[in-house]
Amino acid sequence: MHRRDRDREDRHVGDLGMIVHPEFRGCGLGTQRRAQAISTSDGKFEVLRLVVWGRNVRAQRPYKKFGFISAGRLPRAFGRGEEPDPPAGPS
Repeated sequence: MHRRDRDREDRHVGDLGMIVHPEFRGCGLGTQRRAQAISTSDGKFEVLRLVVWGRNVRAQRPYKKFGFISAGRLPRAFGRGEEPDPPAGPS
């Protein structure tokens, strides 16, 4: 969990990021850590923000399970030495 500068206009927004090593995917570790992060942030932020690659449906499912909704797209915002995420239609 990360809080930006207290003087920023978006200081009420917490940034949530998580990566689960491939060896530990599918055993519930991500769900436990996600629940802990959300619980820890309770009362500290009005909004939790995260970024998930549009094509990474596997990563999106658990966030939807926790009640996260898609609030927008950042077409071509990220790339890892490969083609960035293509623009997607509304979700």
